[in-house]
Amino acid sequence: MHTTDAGANWNRVAVNASENLTDVCFTDPDTGFACGSAGVVLNTVDGGASWGRTTLTTFTLRSVSFAGARFGWVVGDGGALFGTIDRGVSWADDGAGTTQALKAVWRRRAESAWAVGSQGVAPLTTGTPTSFGWSLVNTGAFNQLEGVHFPSDLTGYAVGSNGSGLILRSDDGGQSWQYQVAHSSNTLNGVFFVDTQRGWAVGDAGTIVHTAVGGHD
Repeated sequence: MHTTDAGANWNRVAVNASENLTDVCFTDPDTGFACGSAGVVLNTVDGGASWGRTTLTTFTLRSVSFAGARFGWVVGDGGALFGTIDRGVSWADDGAGTTQALKAVWRRRAESAWAVGSQGVAPLTTGTPTSFGWSLVNTGAFNQLEGVHFPSDLTGYAVGSNGSGLILRSDDGGQSWQYQVAHSSNTLNGVFFVDTQRGWAVGDAGTIVHTAVGGHD
């Protein structure tokens, strides 16, 4: 779906795909990427008027994130993790060191990215743009992580569930994570911050939670 009036109206965009699509990321008004089931990645360079497609794996891909036009990551089930440094022309299988499903990825800069997923996995990279090494961090096996966002190089948030709504905060670039009060019993599926203090998380049953103090009650 596409809007040109800040969401007042939406129009359906035709794409040459029948797969379930799970995420979308645009690097500018014309260039964007979507991912989905059966390992599909779609890309457009004309504002969605036409879409190319590639298949990277048999696993469902859950999330895609770019830093600028060139550098991107896509993650999914089975620990699938692929990176590109050439605007999605080619993708390299870069493996996150886990077979757990990766549900979300956030690439802040060319050399810095974070992913989260099932059983608390939270791999991260701080390598160079051409060195796709990932370090595997685990936040706790009972944590099912669904979304991640880093508004700064050091401060980041992850959301999901562990029997109730779950929010984690990192202040060291994803090396360690601390629990915050989620104020929700529902699973939280996505998170976004406009700076290190002000952000929102959304989840099941129409849940929206907000903080203006970095999650500190």
